[in-house]
Amino acid sequence: ELIDRILALPAFALPIRRLTLECEAESDFQLPFRAGFGPAEVLRGAVGEALLDLGCASVRAGGPSCATTGSGEAVCRRPKDCEYGILFRPTTPYGGHERLRRPWDAHLEPIWAGRVPPRFSLRVSVWGQRPVAAVATLIDGLREAGARGLWTLRGAGVGNARARFAVRAQSRERPVTLRAEARRRIRELRGAASLGVVFLTPCLVRRKDPHTGEQ
Repeated sequence: ELIDRILALPAFALPIRRLTLECEAESDFQLPFRAGFGPAEVLRGAVGEALLDLGCASVRAGGPSCATTGSGEAVCRRPKDCEYGILFRPTTPYGGHERLRRPWDAHLEPIWAGRVPPRFSLRVSVWGQRPVAAVATLIDGLREAGARGLWTLRGAGVGNARARFAVRAQSRERPVTLRAEARRRIRELRGAASLGVVFLTPCLVRRKDPHTGEQ
């Protein structure tokens, strides 16, 4: 009963979609592999650059590209209707927040200490109504990132080069909700002594003040 009450929270209506891209490079390659800058960061950066060109609503409308801050980070001009903004600069109904996590994640398989074989898979998860609707643009960004290449380490970590790859096949799972996914995981854990729930995405909860009645 307690689990049912938890899963009834609006946060668990969050849609999730997973996809797999089967990729092929000319040869194996070595991605950076250190704290704070590893394969995931290299991949996100490459996809971000590609999506800034492919999905920027301002550029599509004939206007300037996204402005940049002093550190060179892009600032989306139209975060509510731009697919780049939706995927890389998420906002809430209460405005944007620089610390909101990007609503998608991707990782390479197989990979060992940053080393990737010529044939590998990209496992991608996307969550949120608007990001799930923009999944085709995200796939285009991943394809373009492969055509441009990922920054790699050359030789004994000296210098760098780009490893280009092509997407040979893709498969998409049907969208599910976080509630359905949680129920599936709970069934797998049936009989466990305890179960913890950790919110990794923003969850806004309104609570009524018992003294004033305000929310």
